[in-house]
Amino acid sequence: MVYESPTLGCIVEPIERRNYGRLGVMLAPGAVPARREVVPRPAAVAMRLAQALSWHEAVQGGRYPSFAALA
Repeated sequence: MVYESPTLGCIVEPIERRNYGRLGVMLAPGAVPARREVVPRPAAVAMRLAQALSWHEAVQGGRYPSFAALA
């Protein structure tokens, strides 16, 4: 849709904008959204294994009398 702007005194073509993502980032047509920075972190299974090993060491080290007491 092209129209003549009375305030600018020239022909104006509005830019269609699209909404990307839940943050409401508005981009012009043909624009590519910026990629998010990837933050390295341990896998969930590795974190669970580390927790299990710390619990096992706590029971074996005598801080807890049994796994039932730990739970």
